[in-house]
Amino acid sequence: MSYTIDILFIDSNVFVKFFVEGENCFERVHRKYLLATSCNVLEEVAYILLKFKVIDETGRIKHYEILNFLQSNPESIKAFAKEIEKDIENIIENYKIILLYPHFEGFMEMMKKYGLLPNDALIAATCKYYSIKKIATFDDDFRRVDFLEVIKLNDNRK
Repeated sequence: MSYTIDILFIDSNVFVKFFVEGENCFERVHRKYLLATSCNVLEEVAYILLKFKVIDETGRIKHYEILNFLQSNPESIKAFAKEIEKDIENIIENYKIILLYPHFEGFMEMMKKYGLLPNDALIAATCKYYSIKKIATFDDDFRRVDFLEVIKLNDNRK
């Protein structure tokens, strides 16, 4: 008897939904799939969480106001980074999420073929490289990628 386990790639918006809105999508899928994500996804999650911390602390909401605040306040970055690091490490450890290195080869092809933004194209290229066929995301752009199946997280059905 042989067993196969599907790998489910976790997009950044799933992490953000967990950290910002408190919706635990990981709980719905971690027993059914082996979870994986990539370094670029975690970088994007960290940046988004950093922006939310600045908004909460300062009330600034414009992109360049947030950047100016961060560039002028490296101590805030240090403090926020400690919180963000702990949060991200906990979720990776709790759900045994495999961390993949992004695969750059073919990401421009993904942009041209599927009309994806650069980071999404990098995710698609990474999934293709690692033969991952399923992705957990709230981003409908991945529905255009013919080798990826978008897994709905709101009711755990395709």
